[in-house]
Amino acid sequence: MIALFDPGREALAGLAVARRPGEHRLACPRCAESKPRRRDDALALRVEPDGGLVWICHRCGWKGARPADRPAEAGARSATFPRARAASRPAPAARLEEALARWRRARPIERGTVAWRYLEGARGLPIAAIADRLAEGDLRWSPEEAHPCGFRGPALLALVTDAVDAAPMTVHRTWLAQDGAAKAPIERPRLLWPGLGKRGGCVRLFADAEVGLALGLAEGIETALALALAVPVPSWSVLDAANLAAFPVLAGVETLWIAADHDPAGLAAAASVRARWHAAGREVLTVRPRTAGADLADLASGEMP
Repeated sequence: MIALFDPGREALAGLAVARRPGEHRLACPRCAESKPRRRDDALALRVEPDGGLVWICHRCGWKGARPADRPAEAGARSATFPRARAASRPAPAARLEEALARWRRARPIERGTVAWRYLEGARGLPIAAIADRLAEGDLRWSPEEAHPCGFRGPALLALVTDAVDAAPMTVHRTWLAQDGAAKAPIERPRLLWPGLGKRGGCVRLFADAEVGLALGLAEGIETALALALAVPVPSWSVLDAANLAAFPVLAGVETLWIAADHDPAGLAAAASVRARWHAAGREVLTVRPRTAGADLADLASGEMP
């Protein structure tokens, strides 16, 4: 049950006042201040035609609903999140096959490509040291990918698979500027394939065959690459704090390295997975930046909040 007074909920209501009915992405009033980022859009907000709100933050996990302050207009939809799609939309199996087909057509990340320039130049990750190993993992790139806003440009494509059985789940895309100097100058340059879930999934940046007694974990793809270069250890991205917190104990892995984002959600997630792995008798080592709001990839690129 939602508390009668919640500062974050009240702030969210204020942010939604000027927004038209429909789905929106914006900064989360609960966790954005602890990790300020340009174009922060971790919070998914649904504004109902009657003024009601339904929301979930994909970084800290905060979710809830706020009923309308006035009676619903005739014909208004009931509050749902996410919004129900038209019956003509492809079934999940068809959407997954579409996503997989797109990922299979993507290319390896090779020297001189836009993806290479982005990771090594813009993000400060010397991936030449791990390029051959990355080619066996699930991160690729496409020279032209369509964004829902109409933008077409290069993008990183990451296959998301189940953390335990490696079953394909969805594809994560990060749009880049044409020269690879930054992410694309669009709203929400990072998106999961629409209509497919990622709960319990990860991006295997290095193949399972590389994972022996040690494994590294991080929320973001670039943070996981920074960990693999710093420790070094084969590392996977779990995409967000919720997946990190729930990451299962894997057979055969004796040491888990965690690159924790230095924000409340990231630190809590790291503590949760650390406690579970410790209870299973495994060693857990955690690294995090000293600066609040930063992650390991920020240190590599010099983009400190």
